Amino acid sequence: MIYGTVLKIDKYRFMDGENCADHSARRIIFIEKVTVLVHRNVFGDPKPLTNVEKKKASLINLNLKDCPSRVFYSTEQLENSLVSVQDLKNQPNGKCSLILKLTVIKKFPIAVYSSCRILNINMKDSTGMVRVSAFNSLSENMDKIFEENKSYYITDTVLKHNGSNYELKLQSYSVVIECVDRMGITTEVSNFHMLLEKNPNTFCDLIGLCIEVRDVEVCCNSNTRTEIAKREIVLIDASMTTITLKVWGENVHKFDERFEEPPIVAIKNAILKQFNGFKHFSMIKCSVLTINPKTVEARQLKEWYKEEFIVDSSLWSVIH
Repeated sequence: MIYGTVLKIDKYRFMDGENCADHSARRIIFIEKVTVLVHRNVFGDPKPLTNVEKKKASLINLNLKDCPSRVFYSTEQLENSLVSVQDLKNQPNGKCSLILKLTVIKKFPIAVYSSCRILNINMKDSTGMVRVSAFNSLSENMDKIFEENKSYYITDTVLKHNGSNYELKLQSYSVVIECVDRMGITTEVSNFHMLLEKNPNTFCDLIGLCIEVRDVEVCCNSNTRTEIAKREIVLIDASMTTITLKVWGENVHKFDERFEEPPIVAIKNAILKQFNGFKHFSMIKCSVLTINPKTVEARQLKEWYKEEFIVDSSLWSVIH
């Protein structure tokens, strides 16, 4: 087709695009017959479309129901809005638009009661357990989606809780997005010097030797209007670079113990922050902190510490 060609559409029909590969709703015009009215004549100064911004692809909602649901475009969008199971205690029963990141601990077979089919799944995060349920036809779909030991982002459910027992009932409009685990501590973890060169709000995995533990502070959470404990620790790695990590909530008490030697600290999914020109790392709700993990990286750090500092106790004296 040459620029400037004028066509007359003689025969066409609309097609439903719901069966497209990306499952996005759309209307398609299928052209069956056209007539060329003007050929090669150019009106004005037509130009090909360039630098057209493509619409960012959305994350896949595994709950592929006909009912419209919210759309998310990045893992960071989900991570920055996460709440924990413990936060549910402050929420009323009913529709729940909070986003949780949960790991399947136990998936039970679909139970049948009279004409009702129920799928029950025990899921948890670092703060507690929650029962996730689906009913009737939705139970069969969710049974195919959820797998034990896998993690999922879940939102737009119905919350029911009684005391410390929580249940999230999945709906036709609920969003279920599989979480690709980016948090494993592996040999691919970059050293602190390289991590500090990254842009703020980047998620990172950390492993280092703890050389300083500061006092616990109590801060006010502006979102929940509650007090939360905070503690800063300083880590060092084999690049001889130190970083400050902010630890929140119950994790601060993991450093109450008096260790015989500097502990190895591994953090999955810490976030890099910058304040007044200085960069630091902070744990978020889905972060996982492990002290003295049994990994190759931890063993290598321990050996490095013994070779470099075992003759000088000053490194450990700052926190002992």
